[in-house]
Amino acid sequence: KKNGKSPLAAAIANYFFYESLHEAPELFSVATELGQARIAWQYSYDMLKSFTAEYEISDEFNFSDSINNAEIKHIEGGFYKPLAFDEKAKKDGFSVTFGLVDEYHAHKADSMYNILKDGMAARKSPLLLAITTAGDNIYSPCYIHRKYCVSILDGTLKDDSLFTIIYTADKGDDWTKTSTHKKANPNYGVSVKPDYLDSQIAEARESETKKQSFLIKHLNIWQDASVGYISPEMWERGKQPY
Repeated sequence: KKNGKSPLAAAIANYFFYESLHEAPELFSVATELGQARIAWQYSYDMLKSFTAEYEISDEFNFSDSINNAEIKHIEGGFYKPLAFDEKAKKDGFSVTFGLVDEYHAHKADSMYNILKDGMAARKSPLLLAITTAGDNIYSPCYIHRKYCVSILDGTLKDDSLFTIIYTADKGDDWTKTSTHKKANPNYGVSVKPDYLDSQIAEARESETKKQSFLIKHLNIWQDASVGYISPEMWERGKQPY
């Protein structure tokens, strides 16, 4: 969390947008809620608006940032817009140049992921990018995909079409140690403040729910929500007579 995933995704999206203008690109940022989908899109909006103003090409783009219409359009075709997942709505017919699946762990189904992926069939060099922190549902599409990614990283499987990177603590790492925090947070000391992480540890020690939240959000360690929130250590302390 707060390691710059969204600004990085925004920069990649803008590259694909600008380099694909010759084929009227279609770019989408999708999430379970529109507000979340707009986060990375907004970074793209701000970056591209600044870039086009600096190089005096603002007249080539139409920028709309209203509540009901968030879209970046090029005058000769092509657009980038945020979308919220709606299981009841049909969203076929896309010809996707770039698709961003934001906070993949929150997606209960792979509907939007698959729609974006299937919509890339006619594009020459499309990109589907998924960014996420860990979650608490080890049966989710994101966790299933994570297991596939791990099998690529450890050499069990080979898939040259997939690039994956996972910043997380390793099994056996002390979750309270600075070395562990640095391992799981590539922006440690920049956008991730050491003092803030340290302040969360004291609370997390006495609350299993807060500890699990810390592990998920700050160490990118998946948890199982079906497991009780009372740690064995806390359970044993509760047996002591008053």
